[in-house]
Amino acid sequence: MKILLVHYRYFISGGPERYMFNIKKELEKSGHEVIPFSTRHSSNVKSKYEHFFTKNIGGEEGIFFDEYRKNAKTYLDVIGRQFYSFQVKNDLERIIRETRPDVCYLLHYVNKLSPSVITACKRYNVPIVHRLSDYYLMCPQSGFFRDGRFCDECKDKKLSVIKHKCVKNSHAASCLKYLAYSFHNFVGIYDHINTFICTNNYMREKLIEFGFDKNKLAVNHTFFNSDTWNIDQTYQRNRLPQGKINLICVGNFDHSKGTYDLLQAIDSLKDLHSQFRLTLIGGRLKKEIANVEKYISTNHLEDLVKVMPITSTEKLIEVYQQADASILPSRIVENLPNVMLESLFFELPLVVPSFGSFKSTVDDTISFKFQAFDVTSLANTLRTIINDPAKIEEKRQRCKQYLEKNFSKAAHVEKLIGIFESVSHHKGQGIAQMKTRAISIDYNH
Repeated sequence: MKILLVHYRYFISGGPERYMFNIKKELEKSGHEVIPFSTRHSSNVKSKYEHFFTKNIGGEEGIFFDEYRKNAKTYLDVIGRQFYSFQVKNDLERIIRETRPDVCYLLHYVNKLSPSVITACKRYNVPIVHRLSDYYLMCPQSGFFRDGRFCDECKDKKLSVIKHKCVKNSHAASCLKYLAYSFHNFVGIYDHINTFICTNNYMREKLIEFGFDKNKLAVNHTFFNSDTWNIDQTYQRNRLPQGKINLICVGNFDHSKGTYDLLQAIDSLKDLHSQFRLTLIGGRLKKEIANVEKYISTNHLEDLVKVMPITSTEKLIEVYQQADASILPSRIVENLPNVMLESLFFELPLVVPSFGSFKSTVDDTISFKFQAFDVTSLANTLRTIINDPAKIEEKRQRCKQYLEKNFSKAAHVEKLIGIFESVSHHKGQGIAQMKTRAISIDYNH
């Protein structure tokens, strides 16, 4: 099977790209031909199809909007890709005509590519399977998060995104997002997607709640790929917590990830200072790290909390192997964090909120749950496990089995290929019978 793989980056900058390269490798191992389509960037992994890639906004160096060259062309590109980019559509159509794929596996395209990738596939009768990595189809902010809290007000009040400045805390940016979203719904672009893949049951339930056809929704959990860790796959932790309890929190440092909730909770546990320590690993930006370090210093937490940037996979492996439990104190509903799967592989019980996707992806056999948005509840949960390390050991013993049962690579690939085969079966005559006349947007949905 020829699989067109569409994603807005072709280098690793986060979890979505790690998934993209992992699934590309597994599909190719299964005998399928994978044809990538992305944007041109100086950091891209080499591909024989890179000459088909479309231009990156603001040149080949920028990743985020703040890094783009600020000129009229850049702003026009940003707006165009929010609504509908004919350039992206034309570039994708070229690779479709050249390679004639059987199915499109659509990952991230919002902002950097364009919804025009959907109509390009539709024009050439290429069925689309779209994996959702966040909640953007329901929430312009993508995470049901506003003013530090959960929010799904857009379900009933679409203009709330403008009222609350949900995008970049800007009326203008929020209005642009609202208009683009309304335009896409009006022309029925998303009706052309054959199957949406949700990474968790919570996401599927929310999509149904927002009016999506449940028959188009499939759940296929992200898989954990231990091959990328350069570690013995039979690795097992064979010890009870020794000395101080080592707690870790891996990821970005910001309010939405609950970093400061966790630090407040640690502040209230100073009376247990001889029994534990916390390591914060990550921080995407230097500013994030500086702000956290300032908070730690101001609140005299240096003896309890250590901050460590991720310098290498080997260093991260070492941190996981030395830890006793992994904390994900998120204030957002999350998708299916890679950190969660990594922690389970290293047999680390999880400390998570009883909230959002965690309710459907994590059970009590391998986790300690606290009330979301409640620092006291988080502190009490941590106090319980610090005072009774045997509880950690009890849950640790179930982590590996839970990972293998729920996040198996083989099961993920098998289900995904089954979905591809199902939608491609209805492909029809395909490219050979396509008209040669130019088509812009198909309004007949």
